[in-house]
Amino acid sequence: MEKIKKLFSLFLTCFLLFSTVPVAAENRDSATDKYIFTLEEVKELALKNSRIIKSVQESHRQAQSQKYIAANNYDRTKYGSWYGASNQKLSLIGSVSRKKEELRAIENRYGYDPNGNEEPPADWLKAKMEISGLEGQLGSATSGEAGAEASTKQLKKVLENSRDALKDTKRAREDTTQQVEYNVEKVYSNILVLEEQVSLLKKNSDHYAKLVEIEKVKRGKGLSSEVDYNKIHAQYKDNKNKYEQAKDNLYISKMVLNDMMGRPLEYNLKLTSFEVGPVIPHGDINDVTKTALEKAATMEQQKREVEDMKDDLDDLSDSNEEEVQKAQINQAKINLASTDVNIRNYVKQLFADLDAKEKSYKLKQSEVVTAEQEFTNEKKKFELGIMSSIQYQACELAYQEKLNAYKQVGYEYFLLKHKLELVNQGIILG
Repeated sequence: MEKIKKLFSLFLTCFLLFSTVPVAAENRDSATDKYIFTLEEVKELALKNSRIIKSVQESHRQAQSQKYIAANNYDRTKYGSWYGASNQKLSLIGSVSRKKEELRAIENRYGYDPNGNEEPPADWLKAKMEISGLEGQLGSATSGEAGAEASTKQLKKVLENSRDALKDTKRAREDTTQQVEYNVEKVYSNILVLEEQVSLLKKNSDHYAKLVEIEKVKRGKGLSSEVDYNKIHAQYKDNKNKYEQAKDNLYISKMVLNDMMGRPLEYNLKLTSFEVGPVIPHGDINDVTKTALEKAATMEQQKREVEDMKDDLDDLSDSNEEEVQKAQINQAKINLASTDVNIRNYVKQLFADLDAKEKSYKLKQSEVVTAEQEFTNEKKKFELGIMSSIQYQACELAYQEKLNAYKQVGYEYFLLKHKLELVNQGIILG
């Protein structure tokens, strides 16, 4: 049991991010009482209870709030502080202009020359002092306008960043949903494969147990050597170990899937098989690569980062800061190029895997057809009494092994087809 716990702890870590929130006893729904599920039912429960989806949804809600706050701050500064300071400045410019006209009118009325030596009129001095005061206010208003304009530009950048963050979290929410579905399919199909393996290995164990007993009797009568007995017994032990390991893996996998569905880990779980579907064309690798590069969220974010950093470069006046910013831009471009290469290699490897798995799937399919025909012939021999039950069982197990291999390759091909669908949406797994 301690071994199982360690294995489960290791395996569960791989899927923890895509698993679910445990269901409290008082909040359990009918899914905890039900134990037979289809793939679509499991997906529905996993999407409903996924921890990572809930986390991304919360991030999206926070991004919405941040964007709302940023928009309010921007509007308040732009239409309040900045526009207010600009209006005040314009008003003061008008006041200064009018006072200067009034000053010239006084000079004309008195014939006063400001550049002469005569004493200025009292009303001229008063107007001159008022102009001086208004020009002081105008200087303050100009500074205030510049400060409000700078603040508005900063808040506009904050608003643009918050819009980008909102867009990114929305995309993350959509992509995560697809990734959770894929992970469910991966665990689900693995359980189906393991169930077939456990069943076959159990039959194999029983078969080898009979062979061991037969060999023991033969050895007792001198019809077999100890070497022959030890060989059969070693095969029996090896198969039994594989059977126990497969049971452990199946037990762990079911616990993982129960957790992903929001069910108690130890609950009974039975899954129905699903159709793998036909072999389909992959499409042109160049077209798929182009689509992946255009739609990949990481590419979009890194391109935006480069452009944002270029825009920030225009606002820098210090030469040292410019050099640092240029270095950061170059690093961002390197990161972008690296992501480009990684996506291209990912698509290339995916196409190679699809080609290989498609060939393997077709080969296993033809092998099953042949094995089924052979098994049908052997079954007729057994029914006619010209084949022993031990021989017939060996034929049955051989056919079942071919069938299981075909099913396993089919599920693997199904997962690769889904990965191709995700790539065409710009979702890169791993």
